[in-house]
Amino acid sequence: LALARQLHRSIPAELFQAAHSPNDAYQLALALIIDDAHADRQLSLIDSQLGDERGAQVRGFHTGLQSVGPRYRLPLLEISFPALKQRPAESLEFLIDLMRKLMEIDGDIDLREYCYSRIIARHLEQAAAPAAASRKNRVSKDAARQAAVDLIRIVAHQGSNNQAAEKSACKAGLRIFGGWAGEVATTPGDHRSVQRLDNALTILSMINPAGRKSLVDAVTATISQDDRLTLREAELLRAICASLECPVPPILSAT
Repeated sequence: LALARQLHRSIPAELFQAAHSPNDAYQLALALIIDDAHADRQLSLIDSQLGDERGAQVRGFHTGLQSVGPRYRLPLLEISFPALKQRPAESLEFLIDLMRKLMEIDGDIDLREYCYSRIIARHLEQAAAPAAASRKNRVSKDAARQAAVDLIRIVAHQGSNNQAAEKSACKAGLRIFGGWAGEVATTPGDHRSVQRLDNALTILSMINPAGRKSLVDAVTATISQDDRLTLREAELLRAICASLECPVPPILSAT
């Protein structure tokens, strides 16, 4: 709660108000996923899709976001979801499609963009087509176990800057599973690909609520091993929790 109050006080009023407006939240959501390295191309695409007036509003929000830094992007995106969900399903489908085009404009989806797409899919696709979004399939125990181990390895890799720290974080997360994870090598190796993360989360989103809670506990233990939370870890944690339909645990403030 204290962190939430701090974030609220430090977010510019214009951005905070926009996140609560069904009309302005639409343009704000687009501004939130703009990558500075590809901003010109992304903004040109927005102009062509939404027109100059709304494109100018996106530019204004983008400028405001640049002044506060990246740590506010995902909190603002999540604040905006209730306002966005008030819009018609067709409008949300158009927004989701445009967001994907913006993220794929360089021909690649990096980890940050993937986290955003997962969170957007969880919130907006469910609002646009709730029956399809809530559809679940069964998954085998072996597939769930491998996906859970892969997820912990990925989280450990993203939050560590050397192999010793990575191994320690991986051990901390796997310890939450107890004997269920079996004998697992704690040196992650190359588990950095977005595709591997996507496969793991797709499988793990189909397990039961108790299993998903255990996963969030394991991810939290992995991240908390070094008593710090980086922005990349915070984005990854939010994407994981959105995929598993679990609340984000109140751990550490992102640095």
